[in-house]
Amino acid sequence: MKVNQKNLIIYSLLIVIIWSATIFFSSSLPNPTSSKYDILIVAEKLSYLLSFGLLFLLTYNSLLMIFRYQVSRLAQWRTLEEKFEDKEFTKLIEFLLMIIAFLFSIIISLIDTFVRWRYFSKDIDYRDILINVFGIFLFAFTSITIPNLDKLEAMISKRKK
Repeated sequence: MKVNQKNLIIYSLLIVIIWSATIFFSSSLPNPTSSKYDILIVAEKLSYLLSFGLLFLLTYNSLLMIFRYQVSRLAQWRTLEEKFEDKEFTKLIEFLLMIIAFLFSIIISLIDTFVRWRYFSKDIDYRDILINVFGIFLFAFTSITIPNLDKLEAMISKRKK
């Protein structure tokens, strides 16, 4: 059964939009009204760190999917002479897509902080923005150091042979 590429791209973009909406919805919920060192405050900060990190991963993976399906040079190389050039081209494009996903996630974080301040009368705390950016950076660094799923599948299939 062959999956329609257009539907897969739409599905991946819808996941990014739904996750962004989930972040905005969770921002509209009331803050815990306990002391500074309460476990609820720590859980709230941790949830923001994880949610914006996951937003980065979802955005990055959907951008990769779009470019791999739309740019044939990213999907596979054409001849053996172009193998090295295409590997470098692929690495460059993946890095640029990572920067785009990073910036998109930071912009969503800033918009979320502004919405919380403007419409829900919550204080703007620069530490919240720093926690969001740290979560995005942590997930970006992890996605650089840990191989992609297709690379992992190729490594596993080589071991089986």
